[in-house]
Amino acid sequence: SGIFLNENARGEVRNNLCRNNGLYGISAFGNARLTAEGNTCEGNVRVGIILSENARGEVRANQCRNNGYHGISAFGSARLTAEGNTCEGNEECGIFLYKNSSGTVQNNTCRYNKYGIGVERGSKVKIGNNSVSNNRRGNVKEFENSPYPGVLVLPPPVVPSL
Repeated sequence: SGIFLNENARGEVRNNLCRNNGLYGISAFGNARLTAEGNTCEGNVRVGIILSENARGEVRANQCRNNGYHGISAFGSARLTAEGNTCEGNEECGIFLYKNSSGTVQNNTCRYNKYGIGVERGSKVKIGNNSVSNNRRGNVKEFENSPYPGVLVLPPPVVPSL
């Protein structure tokens, strides 16, 4: 990994370029707590930003592109808040949550990936107000032939008129 947090580590990772790393651009494993903002993670062998094994993370305003698997992913009971990120040109999903992960995915742009946003059955995710387009196989996908039970699509915010 370009930047790696493990076990009980806490870290704020801001305004870094994580390019062409062996596995991940930025990773948080175990009980790590990550705040990642304003980073560019591109050309990594697997994932731009990953949370796993109970890690918690706020991932905001990052550019995750042209990674071998996903732009941003969470798995193994990780909890992800992904807001305002741009995930494009990744081989699989722009954003992917699986293996009982949970979180909120909102106000992101996911385009030119295989899938825009992917959620595996068993994960609990709130998805809303994302711009998801021009993905090769679909824009929002729940895997394992699910009729979409793990995904709650949020309505657009109410904006008062002036």
